[in-house]
Amino acid sequence: MDQVRLYLKTPLFAFRRAPHLPRTAMVLEGSAEDRPGGLRIHVSAWLDEAGEAVVGPTLTLLIPFAKIDHVHILNESSP
Repeated sequence: MDQVRLYLKTPLFAFRRAPHLPRTAMVLEGSAEDRPGGLRIHVSAWLDEAGEAVVGPTLTLLIPFAKIDHVHILNESSP
């Protein structure tokens, strides 16, 4: 899996009263792999739109390609 910084077009949806992830996160960092329809990312860090760290859980998400603005590949894994 590649280590990436994934920039979202819009924040991820989370409930106001009991969010399962940070509501202000716009950038996800972690290890990712291509899946049909999106990227599977094991999130190790969350950032807001100012690039500041946001407290959030370590979890794995499937982010649809339509939600992604762009991806910065930090270090590529070998094929």
